[in-house]
Amino acid sequence: MSLAGLGLQGITVSPRFIFGVDGELRNNLHLIDEHKLLYTAGHNIVVYSTDEKNQYFLQGQEGTEKITTIAVSKSKKYLAVCEKANRAMCTIYDIHSQKKRKTLPDPDIDCTDYQSKEFLSACFSPKAEN
Repeated sequence: MSLAGLGLQGITVSPRFIFGVDGELRNNLHLIDEHKLLYTAGHNIVVYSTDEKNQYFLQGQEGTEKITTIAVSKSKKYLAVCEKANRAMCTIYDIHSQKKRKTLPDPDIDCTDYQSKEFLSACFSPKAEN
């Protein structure tokens, strides 16, 4: 039953905590700093602060099936989230501002010869930190 069916139109539901971890993904737990853990849970990336006992989330992209791999840059500034879809996509986030920096392949460019459905691995070049 939807929220509208309950007479709660205009109300949105936002998660406060997400528990669990995707055990099928390799290397899906990262220590961002002394007090922050980053991990996958379902179709979400969770950043948990052990100091403040709170979480923030980066939700998977709409229209994708699942997160297939993640990578964190050496500086712990950037996160790559790769997802399975009709055309696999990789979204690069600034971890600290929680903002999307880039999507690969670029959705504004027609890549008709690009047929991959998922990424199996991802990593950042140690020289590409800016």
